[in-house]
Formats: sequence, structure tokens, C-alpha cells
Amino acid sequence: MQHRRLGHTELQVSVVGFGGKELPNVEQANADAALNKALELGINYIDTARDYLDSERKIGRAIGNRRREFYLATRTSARDAEGAQRDLDTSLNELQMDSVDVYQLHNVSTSEAYRQVMATGGAFEALLEAKDQGLVSHVGITIHRALPLMRHAIESGAFETIMLSYSLIDQENVEAEILPMAREHGLGVVIEKPLSGGLLVTPRTSGEEPSEPDPIVQGSLWYVTSNDAVSLTIPSMTGVGEVEENAEVGSIESKMSRRQLYQLRQQIG
Repeated sequence: MQHRRLGHTELQVSVVGFGGKELPNVEQANADAALNKALELGINYIDTARDYLDSERKIGRAIGNRRREFYLATRTSARDAEGAQRDLDTSLNELQMDSVDVYQLHNVSTSEAYRQVMATGGAFEALLEAKDQGLVSHVGITIHRALPLMRHAIESGAFETIMLSYSLIDQENVEAEILPMAREHGLGVVIEKPLSGGLLVTPRTSGEEPSEPDPIVQGSLWYVTSNDAVSLTIPSMTGVGEVEENAEVGSIESKMSRRQLYQLRQQIG
């Protein structure tokens, strides 16, 4: 598994992380197997959010006893300091952990939301206080589609990481300007939705189990990790098969060539 430094932090993260968004849709036993397999294969960044129902609880139950083997990231959708602190307390309780490595303001995608979190008494204050208390090591933000806000957040110097949606399709148009800007300013860039919400998969009959890794899935992940501005990507995973399929991409040391990209686009059609 390849590792990259997460921006200007000291964290050396696996280029493929574990996205916990879909864990509420599986039983605890499946979450146990998937998360432990991820650690065994060298995935060392686990991402979740307070909004993801029982995802945090399942992660805590599955790998809380292996805390030293991974970095943990979670998020709050609260806009005020009191709510963000309450969310962090709940997250730590659900995760059965004493601290998180990356704590993020979740989906701050309008000017009003950004104003609220950054104002006096806003959620950002709670993140800084939690960092001072040792409950949080690094602070970040996640933004969708609002390119001017992305630019502002990057240039503000307030954040150590930024989470963006990015894929081969690049539906949010972050590739040309935003990714290079984040890298230039030293932010760790965490990529969610590398498969564009399930669009970048090989179609198959409902209920059909794949007999081998999906070349479109693996190619799409490789495309994202081939971008030097990207620190890591966090595809959502729910089972051991997905973990094994995605982890394979993390071991690819070369960058995707133009010919390989052309072939991938031909497969997608």
C-alpha cells in the first residue's frame, strides 16, 4: 500500500482509505470483517461522520481495540460551537475512542453556512478548542460544488484538510483549479465519491456477485490516485470483497498513462 503525507500534517496516509458512509446498511459482523480486512491490507485512514447513523458505533466496535493502527476522521454538520462540541462528544462515545485525528466541518457549501461556522461562537471555534484539548489533531472542511467557497477556504489558512468530490467524470469541476490550489497551499486533499456515487461501475444483473475485480472501479480509483494533488481517496465499502478490490489499487506505484486513460474511457462508453 502506498502512503502519502496528508498535506502539511505529519500523517502518512494510505492512498486508498475506508469510507464509512454505507456501514449503516450492513450488519455489525460485515462491518467487523470489512474494517479488519482493511487494516490487514494496509488501509490506515478510516472516515465517517456524525450524520452517518450508526457508522461511528460500528467502527468503534469493529476496530476500537486496534486504534494505533489507523487514523480516524469524522465530521460535524453543526454550525455553532455548542453543537459541534456536542457532536464531537457523541462521536467519541460512539467510537469508543479518546480522540480523532481529523475533525471536519461537514458540507459547508453555501456562503451562509460558511459565515455561520466561522463567526464568533461558530463551529470552527469548537474545533480549535478541541484541538487545544488534545481531542482533535487536525481540522478540516468539506465543500460541494461551491468553487468560490472552496477557493476562500483554501486561501484562508484556517484548515489543514479539505474533502472534495472528484472522479474521472469530475462532476464538481475541481480538477483544473481547486485541486492544484489546495496542494499549493499545503492542504491535505481527501477525495470522496471517486466512483461518482456508483456511476463508475460495470453494470451487472441485480444480485449478481462479481467473480473478479471490476476494471472500471479499479481504473476509476487509479485515475484519482494518479493525481499528485490528491492525498487519498475514501470509497465507501461494506464488505471484504470491496476492500480487497479497492486496496489493490493502493499498491499501484505508477501513474495512469494517456493510453490507459483512453482505454478506461472506452470501457465506460
